[in-house]
Amino acid sequence: MSPFSFFGKAKEEVFLAMDVGTEAVKALAIGGAASLNYFDAFGVFNNHDFGQSVLKKAMRNTLLEVQREAGQNFKKIIISLPPDIFKARVASHSLERNNPKKPIGRKEEKEIHAAVFGAVREKVALAHAKESGISPNHFDFLRSTILQIKIDGYEVENIIGYGGKNLEFRVLSVFMPENYYRDFEAVAKELNLRIIKLAHPFENLSRVFGKESGVFVDVGGDITQFCLMDRGIPAMIGEFEFGGKNFSEILSHSLGLSEENGRNLKERYSSRDLTEDARKRVEDICAPAVAEWTSLLREQLAKSGNIMRLKLYLWGGASQFFGLTEYFDREQWEIEYVSSPQFFNSMLISHASK
Repeated sequence: MSPFSFFGKAKEEVFLAMDVGTEAVKALAIGGAASLNYFDAFGVFNNHDFGQSVLKKAMRNTLLEVQREAGQNFKKIIISLPPDIFKARVASHSLERNNPKKPIGRKEEKEIHAAVFGAVREKVALAHAKESGISPNHFDFLRSTILQIKIDGYEVENIIGYGGKNLEFRVLSVFMPENYYRDFEAVAKELNLRIIKLAHPFENLSRVFGKESGVFVDVGGDITQFCLMDRGIPAMIGEFEFGGKNFSEILSHSLGLSEENGRNLKERYSSRDLTEDARKRVEDICAPAVAEWTSLLREQLAKSGNIMRLKLYLWGGASQFFGLTEYFDREQWEIEYVSSPQFFNSMLISHASK
């Protein structure tokens, strides 16, 4: 099945799946029409007014290109925001019931869910506050989704009708610092677009990969995001600050190129559009950075306690750049590069419409 067949037929209500990253805006439309536009400047969000202007230009250009390719206009979008702003985290919470013999009814279910979501969000906010320096009271939680439930050690799909004392929940939450969303909403409104849903790519992994286990890695411009999946259920989500832009900058500084030309060279390397000598030189220049990237990924995954012999799924604009195969083969990892890596996040968030 085509990775883009989820958009359905043209007669159905259509929308655009738009992935706003730290370096570019990417969009995917019905039939696979796609467009990518880089921001005009690095550090686009450092200045509010300048950032909005650059963001609007990139979104407008992306919208116009994908509409021209698709042959139709789009007024509705599902959107994902930059990973330095928009976060997903997995956390667990356990509780004990006072009356374990009594079957759980609707009222108790509602009370239990409220307690679980409240505890999980507090746990996630406190943990991210330590990482970011933002007050735990200054996060907006968009959604919390129950991934797994166990009652007295037995996994169940829902708690209605069950008795039991010990309840365990695994929950995925998506959130961002408060008020950030307003900027993106304002830009979309100026472009006559209605945001029908804000979605994180990792919310939809199981809809694409089913019950697969492995490490799912999005190598973005500034940030690499990863999700450790256990039989189709997210077990750990995180990120670290190292991505494709680091490689562009290394090439720029080493070869005396502009930032744009450094990025172009990186992309030519990724697309095998270099001579063997030029390719070898790029690899030699970037070898220390590749080692640093792999070290950062292993360091993050080590927190899960089990990182050996996992299948690694890679996508993102820089995923084709790395000389990872030889490195991870030595470590007994299996690597799979997904199709259309630059637009894979857009494909993932499109599943939020279902």
